[in-house]
Amino acid sequence: MSSRFTRREFLKKSVGVAVLAAGASAMGTPAILAERSPNSKLNMAVIGANGRGMAHVPVAASEHLVAMTDIDDRRMASTLDWLDKNCPGVRPKVKTYYDYRKMFDQMHKQVDAVLIAIPDHSHACATMMAIKLGKHVYCEKPLTHDI
Repeated sequence: MSSRFTRREFLKKSVGVAVLAAGASAMGTPAILAERSPNSKLNMAVIGANGRGMAHVPVAASEHLVAMTDIDDRRMASTLDWLDKNCPGVRPKVKTYYDYRKMFDQMHKQVDAVLIAIPDHSHACATMMAIKLGKHVYCEKPLTHDI
């Protein structure tokens, strides 16, 4: 008993699949199946917002800067002033933190990628915390003391 798949059956099933696909896109797909648009911007955090971090703040601001961390309040204030002058409208959306661990505790669901530019001896701790939370990381070198 060989079952044959005729051209007519193929066309019927193809039309049915096309109608289902068109209906799903018109009605909206379930959120679990929907992915973010490749054109959407990343939610970025900068750890070490001044000093070497100033090289990364414009990059993060060109995406969607959501958090900045710096241990020195004066340096954080100068970075925020720079944002006011060069990236209008960004500053009110940015949350500032003194400690990156608190930033990760409070903002880990909102952050997609982290730019790390703190002193060398702290790179590994901040990087591993971000990686364990599943974040994309750009870290200034060196990452560790030695091989």
